[in-house]
Amino acid sequence: AYLPEDDIIYHPTSLLPLSLTSRYNNQEWQIKYNKYHIINQYQLAQQFTITQGNFRIKIIIHSWTI
Repeated sequence: AYLPEDDIIYHPTSLLPLSLTSRYNNQEWQIKYNKYHIINQYQLAQQFTITQGNFRIKIIIHSWTI
């Protein structure tokens, strides 16, 4: 769930999140959503990157189960 103080940037056409910036334990975290795909009627993230300081985690999802 998003927090009221989170900064979310949405794609102008699809209105899907492009990025999310949030603070946790006084540290800034950023999620960049790189790709989405449609599963049933849902558009779900397929590829995204989480960064905090010098740390970077890239996640690629090959299969969703709904």
